[in-house]
Amino acid sequence: MWMHGLEATAVLIALCAVIAPLAYIVFLLGVLLPLRRPPAPRWVGPLMRWAEIVRPWSMLEVMLLGILVALIKIAELATVVPGVGVYAVGVLVVLFTAIPAALDSREAWMRVEWVHGGDGPCTPGGASDKEPAR
Repeated sequence: MWMHGLEATAVLIALCAVIAPLAYIVFLLGVLLPLRRPPAPRWVGPLMRWAEIVRPWSMLEVMLLGILVALIKIAELATVVPGVGVYAVGVLVVLFTAIPAALDSREAWMRVEWVHGGDGPCTPGGASDKEPAR
């Protein structure tokens, strides 16, 4: 599309098909790896926020539907042999639907170390683990 003068469309497709899914996976890895040993560092919170911001832009379900329609249309003209890329997109779609089911975001937020006045870890609501909320 880039070579045919449709630069805006090519950039949008690259964003939704490659950059956003890759960023989502990188952000979630950046969240899940530090969560294995609580308390997680402070920077995990912004990564969780960015993962939620990027998630709607990774429209893998729409891309999978487009791939299936294109394969059906091309099958009338030529022999179609699904390659590794089609299977990889299928696995990625399954992975993207399984991640929200497996990740408990409330538990993840509770494991993040929040600095509140130098008192140590506390919850996102501002109440410290050491002192009761008033």
